[in-house]
Amino acid sequence: MARTSTSAAALRASPAPAPARVPIADTSNLYLFSIDYEDVRGELVGGWRNADRLPDTTARLLRFLHAHDVTATFFVSGETARAHPDLIRKIISAGHEIGCHGWRHVPMERYQPAQFKDDIAKSLECLYRAGARRVAGFRAPYLSFTERCAWAYDVLAELKFVYSSSVLPGRNPLYGWSGFGDAVKSVSGVVELPVSVISFSGVSLPFASGACFRTLPWVLLRAIFARRRNDGRPLIGYFHPQDIDTEQAKIRYAEYGHVGNFVLRCNRRHVLERIGAIFNGGWRAMPYSDFVERHLCADDR
Repeated sequence: MARTSTSAAALRASPAPAPARVPIADTSNLYLFSIDYEDVRGELVGGWRNADRLPDTTARLLRFLHAHDVTATFFVSGETARAHPDLIRKIISAGHEIGCHGWRHVPMERYQPAQFKDDIAKSLECLYRAGARRVAGFRAPYLSFTERCAWAYDVLAELKFVYSSSVLPGRNPLYGWSGFGDAVKSVSGVVELPVSVISFSGVSLPFASGACFRTLPWVLLRAIFARRRNDGRPLIGYFHPQDIDTEQAKIRYAEYGHVGNFVLRCNRRHVLERIGAIFNGGWRAMPYSDFVERHLCADDR
């Protein structure tokens, strides 16, 4: 009964209406920058006994974004919003968009539609309770939307989401949807913004995101950004609080081997410096909802 009540409460929530839309004149050099915001301690050796690093990493991220005049989208898990409503309020007060990142960091393959709907509704309730006025977007943990769980778009549409950014359009060791394509498109009335990828030896890498900012040579990463500068499409990327956390980098991830731990923990000290160089080089940021509603939806609503 409690689950049903939570879901019903979230479905009855009345988010703020969309702001007035002014079409975007130029989408070149546009970087849709986001933070997938969850507490990663449950995935580490030692679990929840490890120190809570979110207050520190959140403060550093907010200072960095303010210094570079960047307004970002934070996709927040419901579990994290429940545990840290004070941090969510700080993110909102700084002017950033709040999106939904599910209840817990669980891939879509573990869900059935009814359970997914209940978890998202429960997450929305926590996000609104923490101070969010409007939650228009969703990102699946691990970018785990694939052809097998395309049913999720119907659930998102029922819950009044405007957009999702949950697809890695290619082949990847974790999750990928190679048949989706890299273009923004509407699925069941929900706009999907697949993350930007580049292919190396048949593997699609989300180059505008945290792992690649830490593992790819900086000269190569700059060249990729330069090549994409004027192609008329925004870059879509994501980072995590732990991407900048050198203290937490000392702790291994429990479910990954040596290679996985190297990818997840290496070079965290360089991430903010590299992101700053991208923005200093002329790339502009914008919350995802602004892009969707001003650029993609302004002509047909």
